[in-house]
Amino acid sequence: PYDNFLVNYPTVEANDNLINLPGVQRTFQAPNSPERAADTYEASEDVVATYGMVTWNLSDKLTMIGGARFENTYIDYNSSQVDENDVVSPLNAKRSFGAFLPMLHLKYSPNTNTNYRFAATRTFVRPDFVDLSPSRSIDFGELTAEVGNPDLNPTFALNLDLLAEHYFSNVGVISAGVFYKDVRDVIFESNTQRIIEGETFNVSTPLNASDAWLLGFEIGLQKRLDFLPGFLSGFGVEANYTFTDSEVQVPGRDVKQPLFGQSKNIYNASLFYEKYGLSARIAANFKGSYLDELQGSGPEQDRYYDDNLNLDFSASYNISKKIRIFMEVNNLLNEPLRYYHGDTNRPEQTEWYSLRGQAGVTVNLF
Repeated sequence: PYDNFLVNYPTVEANDNLINLPGVQRTFQAPNSPERAADTYEASEDVVATYGMVTWNLSDKLTMIGGARFENTYIDYNSSQVDENDVVSPLNAKRSFGAFLPMLHLKYSPNTNTNYRFAATRTFVRPDFVDLSPSRSIDFGELTAEVGNPDLNPTFALNLDLLAEHYFSNVGVISAGVFYKDVRDVIFESNTQRIIEGETFNVSTPLNASDAWLLGFEIGLQKRLDFLPGFLSGFGVEANYTFTDSEVQVPGRDVKQPLFGQSKNIYNASLFYEKYGLSARIAANFKGSYLDELQGSGPEQDRYYDDNLNLDFSASYNISKKIRIFMEVNNLLNEPLRYYHGDTNRPEQTEWYSLRGQAGVTVNLF
């Protein structure tokens, strides 16, 4: 029950009227001012890499691709911290790290329309620039602090993938696969309480979690229904579904939890028509809920992104070889963007964007 806390925000017109009142003075906050210094940083990143690869046809049906890449990354950051007296002090951070990335791919093709693929790879993701910034922003009025972390490690993953695919004699394919990832040093946003100069502050900083794993499967189908008679032969379907289970141990918590930003269920499905110069498609895209941000001591305090189902429609028609009309409409269901606090019955943020679309004519003059 949030009714007692909701307020009517001022309209754009009301804000404009307030800003344009006689006597209102506008000020500009320079990048090195106390209000902006902690949000301003200069970053330099240099990457040196070398790699080698070999392709080997072991037989007429079996091909192997192997190789490795080594990258060395150098970073140099300049930022600032602001104390309770609005004194701005410079901060600098430098570091370098290497990444060895081997990979092996195997493809077995028992016939021209069928492939079985296996891949073992090591990949990595560098931290975001803003997370590596050494800046420290402390708000003594609100008792909050945002602290960067130049000591963040990149996230590495060992990936194992097995996929089978079969192509139909006409346009279309059916595929299925399983995948596993062993992930090290997952980056997450930590929100904790710390004592700073005798006061309890809510401190937000990016940290590396311990090891994590991810396991799932995917299936997909793309097929024209050209076996149907007459007009109906222009129809076709596309669909795919991915299920993913994951687990990560976050420092300071006893219970393991799903990976950040990782939905268990994702699917896409569309019905399309292509014939007689007409092309039309209605498509549904679903992404299940996922953990967005840690906010307390347990899952009941965390911030989650809710289930989201979008339905879109598009169509075009060729009037002639040079003239085509088209239209598209998105968000037919007016699906909200929604975050909740531990439980779907406790919303933190809900936004609606209604329908949006476009229509027009394309003319090829030449």
